[in-house]
Amino acid sequence: MSVHDLARAASADLRAHPVADVEAGLDALFVAHTRRRRTTRVAIASAAAVAVLVGGSAVTGLGRQPSRLEPTGPTTSSTPVPQATGVCHDALVRCLGDRTYVFGLSTPVTWQIPQGYGVNSGVGATSHMVESYSSSGPDGVTVMEGVKAASQTSRLAAGVPDTAEGFVRWLAGRPYLVASPVRRVTVGGRDAWHVRVTLRPHVAPGPGRCSGTPGAQSCYPVTWQAGAITGIWSDMNADYTAFDSPTAGTVVVWSWAFGHVPGDLHRNQRAVDGLSWGGS
Repeated sequence: MSVHDLARAASADLRAHPVADVEAGLDALFVAHTRRRRTTRVAIASAAAVAVLVGGSAVTGLGRQPSRLEPTGPTTSSTPVPQATGVCHDALVRCLGDRTYVFGLSTPVTWQIPQGYGVNSGVGATSHMVESYSSSGPDGVTVMEGVKAASQTSRLAAGVPDTAEGFVRWLAGRPYLVASPVRRVTVGGRDAWHVRVTLRPHVAPGPGRCSGTPGAQSCYPVTWQAGAITGIWSDMNADYTAFDSPTAGTVVVWSWAFGHVPGDLHRNQRAVDGLSWGGS
C-alpha cells in the first residue's frame, strides 16, 4: 500500500469515526504536516524522483457541545473529500442541490461549496460553527459565531471592543504576527472587516494550547467562544473576515492553510465566496 493509500485510508477512518474530543485531531494534523516536510527533504537528499506528501485528516470544530476548535487538514489526494454518509439527514443540514446547503447555526448560513471541498467537515455543524476542508492540502474554511478576542493565556482578552472591527484591528496589532492592512470588504453580502496573518519568522512557540489533550501543540490563541479557544501556530497563514450579526454576535470566516504554499488561501476564496446569510 502506498503512502497516499495509507493517508487516504486514515482520512476515511477519521471521517467515519469522529472522536468525542474534537481537539484530538490537532496533534494529528501537526504531526502529519511535519512528517510531510521531513519526508520531502529526505527524498531530495536521496535524489528520489517523487515528493512524498502525507496528509493528515482529523477532527475539528466544536463538536456537538461547547468544546475547543482547531482546523485540521484533509487528505492530500486530488480526489474529492469523502462525504459523511447521510449528510442531508443531519438535523443541522438542509440540502438544496447543486452542492448548496443550509447549516442551522444560530443565524442559518447558506453555503454553495465548490468541488474539491468537503461538506459538513470534521464532526459536523453545531449551532455556532461549520467548516469545509479542501482535498488539495491541509487547508479549509471555518465559520464561527459569537467570537471574541482570546488572551495569550487562553482566556477572554480584556479591553477589546466587542465588534467585528474591534476584533480584526486587535488581531492585526498582535506583536507576534505579520499582518496585512485591515480592509473593509463584503462576505456573503455583509459588510465586513478583513486581515491576513501569519506568525513572525522565528517566533517562539505559542503560550497557549489549541487542544485540551496531553502534549497538545502550542499556539497563539486568537478566538474565544464561551471558553473554546482557536489559534495560530507553526506555518499556518490565515484570512480572518468578520462581521457583526444582531443574533450571532461577531461572525468570523476563517480561511486557513499550512505550509505557505502559494495559492492555498486564494483557492479557499472559492469556498468563502459561496457563503451567504439570510437577509443579506
